[in-house]
Amino acid sequence: MTPWNRLYQIDMIPSIWGHVEAMLAEGKAVVTIQVYEEIKKVDDALFGWCKERKELFTAIDDAHIERLRGILGSRQPVAAETLPIHGLCHSLSALIRRAAS
Repeated sequence: MTPWNRLYQIDMIPSIWGHVEAMLAEGKAVVTIQVYEEIKKVDDALFGWCKERKELFTAIDDAHIERLRGILGSRQPVAAETLPIHGLCHSLSALIRRAAS
């Protein structure tokens, strides 16, 4: 949320958000519905962008958890019910970096 509001505002750098949207649509990155619910708490431009693309947000399932375990290795346990919102955002960043490489 901070990158949206401070660093990568859509009106300043629209290409980044187009790239994020494309990666989500192509299944190269995942943003969970939990992230959407957190963003929804503030009715701002970020929520507006997400609301227009709600179909791109997914529920966490066992496949996502296993993928995160593979990315994170044995450094920390990953369970959907215990993964905090900042962990979801960090994990999303990891998935995007991995998909881009």
